[in-house]
Amino acid sequence: MGDQRWDMLRCDSCGRSSGGRSGQRSIACRHCGSSSLTIAESFDNAGQMAQAVSSANLPPEIRKEVEDALSRRPELNPSNGGAIRPNPVRMIQSAAKDDGSIDMELLVREAVKVGVDEDEVKRWIEVSEIEGALIREGPGEYRLL
Repeated sequence: MGDQRWDMLRCDSCGRSSGGRSGQRSIACRHCGSSSLTIAESFDNAGQMAQAVSSANLPPEIRKEVEDALSRRPELNPSNGGAIRPNPVRMIQSAAKDDGSIDMELLVREAVKVGVDEDEVKRWIEVSEIEGALIREGPGEYRLL
């Protein structure tokens, strides 16, 4: 099973990309139905193939912008397959207002977007407080030091 290969296929009729297991028979374009497909690239895992298909099907005018955004936020990049966990320090710092106070609602919202639940965010805050990176100013209120 570990030697399974995945192919990104490009439709010769509509130019859209799709993917499937290598050697799969009777494949038709999922977009236009054409059976005229060319193997554009092969991959070792389905996640890599899916990311390549997604990127190939992005409109060219926004492809660079999306790829740049994913490179700046690796925790949002689906090609990482969860291998890269969100950076708590970076997320806490990005939720800090100009005066250093932590916007807890923003922190929780952003954490949930990348698959981190509110309890985990609270643990981040507790550890940061213990380590002296922030101080509690009141119930649910914190400030960066």
